[in-house]
Amino acid sequence: MKLALKIDVDTYRGTQAGVPRLAELLKKHGAGATFLFSLGPDHTGRAMRRVFRPGFFSKVSRTSVLEHYGVRTLLYGTLLPGPDIGRRCADVMRAVRNNGFEVGVHCWDHVRWQDFVVRRDAGWTEREMERATRRFQQIFGAPPRTWGAAGWQLNRHAAWYEEKHFAYASDTRGSGPFRPLWDGVAIGCPQLPTTLPTLDELIGLHADVVQHLLRTTGADVRGAARRLEGAGLRDRRIGGALSHPGRRAPAALRGRAGDRTRPFRNAGGATGDSRMSTLFPGFETRKVRTSGATIHLEIGGDGPPLLLLHGYPQTHAMWHKVAPQLAREYTVVCPDLRGYGDSSKPRGVPGHLNYAKRAMALDMAEAMESLGFIAFHVVGHDRGGRVAHRLARDFAKRVRTLSVLDISPTLKMYQSTTLQFAKAYWHWFFLIQEAPLPERLLAGHVPWYILKRLGRGKTGLKYFDRRAILAYTRAFRDPRTIHATCEDYRAAATIDLVHDKQDARKKIRMPLLALWGRHGVIAALFDCLADWREVAEDVRGKPLDCGHFIAEEKPRELIAELRRFLAPHR
Repeated sequence: MKLALKIDVDTYRGTQAGVPRLAELLKKHGAGATFLFSLGPDHTGRAMRRVFRPGFFSKVSRTSVLEHYGVRTLLYGTLLPGPDIGRRCADVMRAVRNNGFEVGVHCWDHVRWQDFVVRRDAGWTEREMERATRRFQQIFGAPPRTWGAAGWQLNRHAAWYEEKHFAYASDTRGSGPFRPLWDGVAIGCPQLPTTLPTLDELIGLHADVVQHLLRTTGADVRGAARRLEGAGLRDRRIGGALSHPGRRAPAALRGRAGDRTRPFRNAGGATGDSRMSTLFPGFETRKVRTSGATIHLEIGGDGPPLLLLHGYPQTHAMWHKVAPQLAREYTVVCPDLRGYGDSSKPRGVPGHLNYAKRAMALDMAEAMESLGFIAFHVVGHDRGGRVAHRLARDFAKRVRTLSVLDISPTLKMYQSTTLQFAKAYWHWFFLIQEAPLPERLLAGHVPWYILKRLGRGKTGLKYFDRRAILAYTRAFRDPRTIHATCEDYRAAATIDLVHDKQDARKKIRMPLLALWGRHGVIAALFDCLADWREVAEDVRGKPLDCGHFIAEEKPRELIAELRRFLAPHR
């Protein structure tokens, strides 16, 4: 019989004292294993919050917690500060790797993860996982290949993060490897589940735990986990459920990612007030709740889904000359990005994580999913193009084609900063200044500022519909919009660059169309096609005879180019 051993290391004492002894024993007997390390503070003492969970006291008494953990460990995070495991035990971890064992990530803080992840949003989840993966990289000099969630606790945001960053994961119980479904959608990397009860679940129940394990290959491990842990593998329909592919998908999401999806009027999951838009005749106004925001959108038409993402300082209204025409062949969705228009505007958090393009892209993926669309085309202008770029990175199997309007990749543009660029795109460097300076300076100048941004070309405001301008200025009169859009730019200059650098070696594979204004900054200072070919495999594009605001300056030409590009991929 062959066993694959997975060793989850939760505590400072376990890492410092237990791991070297266990590794020595395994090496002596020629046994391989995967060690998954907790890499942040040891807050084991905080686990006492679980005191009222079913089975807690029985497990504590069986496993001799005080004897095995020690008094100090049980006080970490309460009466004693929790030691930083990753910093203090880095040499131990590297020694394990150097002795031929596979190493991976268990979590940052095992108690925090186990107790809170199920109820947390994308920003919280990503922060926890980013901290752990960064620390792993610092210790081992290479990114981790595997993650094993503490307590088998997971949410859909973690699964999406794993799909992006890991070769495989071990977050579940089961009988064999599988690709997970979450509410019927295949997300996450392959799972190598725990197939037997763990040692701590059997200590005190059997005289010879090892022999019992060897006899238990057919055991109902999920049932045993529920009885022994009281908090084992949960089946959650609300907020996402990680399941074996054999489980039946909800009706709204059945089908493969490449399948055509049904028209919006039959889609479930979104709420709407059935109001028709004045700028978008025949469209419906909707509000969609995502895990991190409430997204306002217009939706109309019939056919394959097409997501249009606006730029700065605009709202979804910028598409009013384009969307109704495209709706003759596509189901067109025009949302306000998080922080813009009538979408929600959460206060920025440290590190600007909730305005990272990853968070904003997740909004769009979840909004489209709630409308019943698993795979879709994406067109993004300006800031929306940067969200679209991240959407294509993080949800590559959902984005069928990517079109970007008048931008080069963010990382390329920052790396190519010159005096000419800084003068032309001065707002990039103004809006990223520490709050509340830009917010206060902009607060009293909204109409003038918006009109100045829109009318910066030779033609001024000639091409802009008065109703659209009113929509833009109305949105920016809200101080929350000013703050949110500053956070959008701050994220672009910080966390977005980190994410882009992490992806630098992997090119986007779906077809990409790049269009830019012949009279704009991109044409003058960048090689748009060459820039996109550095990050994508299949790129085509051309300049249009206009400035930056392509959808409002040259709508007919833009529609023609999009139809020509999208037609082979319908």
